[in-house]
Amino acid sequence: MSSLIQTQAIVLSKIKFSDTSKIIQLYTKELGRIPVILKGGRDKSSKAGTITDPLNMIEVMIYNKESREVQTLGNCELINHFGNIREDYDKTIYALAVLELVKELTHEYEQNDRLFRGVTKILEKFESGSEHPLILFGRFYVFLLEILGYELQLDHCSICGNLISTGESLKFKFNSGVICGICSTKNFDSVFITPELYHLLLCLKMGKKIENSNSNWGKLLQSFLESYTKSHVESYKGLTSLRMF
Repeated sequence: MSSLIQTQAIVLSKIKFSDTSKIIQLYTKELGRIPVILKGGRDKSSKAGTITDPLNMIEVMIYNKESREVQTLGNCELINHFGNIREDYDKTIYALAVLELVKELTHEYEQNDRLFRGVTKILEKFESGSEHPLILFGRFYVFLLEILGYELQLDHCSICGNLISTGESLKFKFNSGVICGICSTKNFDSVFITPELYHLLLCLKMGKKIENSNSNWGKLLQSFLESYTKSHVESYKGLTSLRMF
């Protein structure tokens, strides 16, 4: 059974396919993440070939057939180019990392309206420069983990259930959550978490404002979230888009 679907989409990535075409990964409002083929997309005169650059938000027509693994892209129109992101090095790096997370951690044809709105909203925040790109990236990563069913447990000790107090010497167990100071002395299958990182994670999760963002947080935050993700998603190997920075 085949159908023609009109939907909004964020372009996640694109690669060359044959001498004339391209394979494009889209995250769509109606179908979730799907691969599509753009026939003639490598032609320099192809308008669609330019419109389907990663980061662009577009309106598309998709010829969808259930028996096909890759659908066919029809007409497409540009909705937002996100020019401010492209002109800023840090914004570009972290916005592309957001797209890579969506590509690597979502399943094909799994529609999620909340996630689509979340991706759109975070790109708009990158565009407006409302916060440091690192903080926006962290907010989205924590949000995505919740959407996928891997929400960070930060409020209560995952062993005794007591509320976590500020200033405690904390540990974190990736398959369960934060461990209070008392229980941490008895638990060796866990990692230490600094007060600064704990505060940052809590602010990211609760949507609280973060003052004086520290660039040194970047690798620490990325390393923690990637280790946490790998403990829940066996196929996840980490972000290649941030590996060189």
